[in-house]
Amino acid sequence: MKAIQLIDEVENIDSYRRYGKITRVVGLLIESRGPASSVGDVCYIHIKSSGRKVMAEVVGFRDESIYLCLIRRRGIYRRAVLSKRPENLCK
Repeated sequence: MKAIQLIDEVENIDSYRRYGKITRVVGLLIESRGPASSVGDVCYIHIKSSGRKVMAEVVGFRDESIYLCLIRRRGIYRRAVLSKRPENLCK
């Protein structure tokens, strides 16, 4: 890859991290405040006690809340921090 192509690629990278906070967990459904996202986006839920990340997909919205469904289940708890994955799973 040539330098000019690399420069173009770097300019297209979204390096801004988006975070939210889990407010409620009911079964496999997770409610959070942020991060700004769209249906189909994937977020990582950061498990503080183990340092692991668990993936969840954005499935809907209500008022200011975002609803996510777990892709992998383990160690989720209220007020855990989550960050948006840079690209959509379907891409």
